[in-house]
Amino acid sequence: MGEAIRVHRLAASRAEYDRKVDELFEAVGLDPLLKTRAPHEFSGGQRQRLCIAGALASAPSFIICDEPISALDVSIQSQIINLKAAR
Repeated sequence: MGEAIRVHRLAASRAEYDRKVDELFEAVGLDPLLKTRAPHEFSGGQRQRLCIAGALASAPSFIICDEPISALDVSIQSQIINLKAAR
């Protein structure tokens, strides 16, 4: 999950890195305690949320959401689409 944070050096310390990963998990509606799980331990919907969190990790100014949100429940789609506005 934190690959973009590491690669782009967006955290100065391990504590800041952990805080940012926790914030990303919370932003997409996942419990930060799940961050120690392996990818195969997440459900399909959770994996989609992780993909969206990965896209948000580098704080882009623009994201195109098509496939990652298409299978989500309509109310969840709305929450995901409005994430950037809330950040």
